[in-house]
Amino acid sequence: AIKNTSPYLIYIDLETGIVNLPLWEEVIIPQKQFFQEVAQGEKEAEEVFGLFFNGFYLAHELGHSFSHLIGKIFDNAYDSEYDANVIGILYWKERDMKNVERCYVYAKKMLSKLSNPVPQNEDYKKYITEHYEELSSDPYKYGYIQFSQFVEIYENKNLGNFETYIKN
Repeated sequence: AIKNTSPYLIYIDLETGIVNLPLWEEVIIPQKQFFQEVAQGEKEAEEVFGLFFNGFYLAHELGHSFSHLIGKIFDNAYDSEYDANVIGILYWKERDMKNVERCYVYAKKMLSKLSNPVPQNEDYKKYITEHYEELSSDPYKYGYIQFSQFVEIYENKNLGNFETYIKN
């Protein structure tokens, strides 16, 4: 991992395996305002950012790398993100349950401030795949997708543990 704050926040270069980690102090003002709005406060915004973008999403990005290295292919962008979120959540549930629980509470809180960006009667996964660039460049839209996946996966009691998931 390297420190590299960009508008994409955290991401992995699958060719090099390098995860680009952002720092709160370097995040652009519109993104800070987004976090302050959805986390409902300045202190909360910085905490949410740290928990997710300097914690949870590191395992998420490494999940993308793991799937890439074993040749796992996804039919759509939604499933790729979902898989990385499963890996991230299962990893952190075994290593730092207190902070993953805090992420869950914040994800639910932030979802109350966000709207589903996928129009009614659209195929959810297809829409996200076809509009991925647009959605991922808007924190309100992409935030809804990521945080709703986080909540769904966190609440799923049928996923097993990290080691079993990775082996399968």
